Amino acid sequence: MRNPLRIGLAAISLLLGAQTCRAAYLVSLFTTAPDLNNLAVGQKITLDVNLSGISSPADNLDFLAATVKFDGSLLGTPTITPGRIVPGLTGFLSTAQAGLADANYDALFATSGSPIASNGTFDSSDVTVQGTGSGRVSLDFVSAMQGSKDVPIQAGPALPFSTSVVPEPASWLLLGTSPLGVVGLRRMRCRTAA
Repeated sequence: MRNPLRIGLAAISLLLGAQTCRAAYLVSLFTTAPDLNNLAVGQKITLDVNLSGISSPADNLDFLAATVKFDGSLLGTPTITPGRIVPGLTGFLSTAQAGLADANYDALFATSGSPIASNGTFDSSDVTVQGTGSGRVSLDFVSAMQGSKDVPIQAGPALPFSTSVVPEPASWLLLGTSPLGVVGLRRMRCRTAA
């Protein structure tokens, strides 16, 4: 005869093993800038917060929050818009201040009551380069829930960037005409010497 305690423990371990096989959610940053190490003052870029890990209806998220942090003196105050995976705008809330873009979606407050059911862009933050220097854009906080239960979620790596001032066209023109001034000055000196 088998020990009922062993059978019970085996059944529980099988159930717990099934729970750990759920989706691995990942929130990561992407940008429209072709080269983050060569941003110019005045340049506009978009920072996208993307979600991956939803592969079936069992993986849907009722709540998702992400906070993007960066140097506000370099990238200013963002303008936040919901991404294509947000099913209802009434459940989407965002807060923007210099150096911070905070957004969350809660199906409880959405008119549709629909959960996030696909991978893709959660929110986009448009920023304009304000000053020169270097820094990084990072996910400061991420959180996800199914119903009232927290689910594990990972934050992707930070994106390093650097900014610089691009000379105005008039500066290039001045630089290009300076050799002509030197040539003219030499000709004038040659005439007065003769």
